[in-house]
Amino acid sequence: MDAPQEEVKVKHDPALTKDTWWHSFNADGGEAGYVATSDLEELPSEVQVALGLFVCDFKGLDEEAVNWNVTHVSKNGMSRLSGPKLLKGGQRSGNKGCGEEELWAVPKDPKHKKTQVVAKGSAEFCYLEIIYLIDGGLCPCKRCCKSLVALADRTKSVIVVRPMVDYELISKHRTELARGETFLLLFRPGVKTFLVCHTAANEAPDSPLARDLTAHPTKAWCTCAACGLAFTARFAHENVKSKNVKKDKKGDLAVTTTCPHCHVSGEMPVVREGVGAFPAATVDIYF
Repeated sequence: MDAPQEEVKVKHDPALTKDTWWHSFNADGGEAGYVATSDLEELPSEVQVALGLFVCDFKGLDEEAVNWNVTHVSKNGMSRLSGPKLLKGGQRSGNKGCGEEELWAVPKDPKHKKTQVVAKGSAEFCYLEIIYLIDGGLCPCKRCCKSLVALADRTKSVIVVRPMVDYELISKHRTELARGETFLLLFRPGVKTFLVCHTAANEAPDSPLARDLTAHPTKAWCTCAACGLAFTARFAHENVKSKNVKKDKKGDLAVTTTCPHCHVSGEMPVVREGVGAFPAATVDIYF
């Protein structure tokens, strides 16, 4: 069910993506790097709100093609501004180009590829400082993800892509994604990598970069100073975390607590970067 409709003021610039091709956002044709998590709490709070209110809409999409249902959502994640709008593109990405090229814009004269750009899907990306929810057939390749990184910068908006099928991030083969689980790509303005969030263990992406573990609102990845156990300090609230995660004498982050394995108490170092889920061993901190 959608959130109650209320008047939401948004910034709209019809010229925001005017005269752009899809490759305008990735001139060198490079690939974007990514980090990954299986913890929905690591998503921005406004994105968590939007995901709860606006479920995946795969109506009219083709699992074998690049096509999007685009929904515009207010920056707080609570209100639908418009959509979903069905955008049809081309076939899956390949060495000669990506299906997003056809989805984004077409030439006025097909015989001359460098002639005037005719807006297609690009016409839907003219809002500033909102959340763009993209429900798609095929997951974008890492080359297209670099375009999405730049598009998030151009629109000053958060972009969430929820695909039906992956064929590159998890493995080099077609992987149909479980409908009852979460698998999404998150792009944020000013962030050069994107985040893959997956709740199914078998849908973990293949080679994520180390992510900033300190950004989790209510968890800290700790290492016991005595026995070396990796464990998770869980805090009742983000304010509780901010009060308990302190800098030690060396300037490193630490939490004063008791190791769940060897029961030694004291300052436990906090790991700043890492890959994978937070450790299963936990200590709960309520104040």
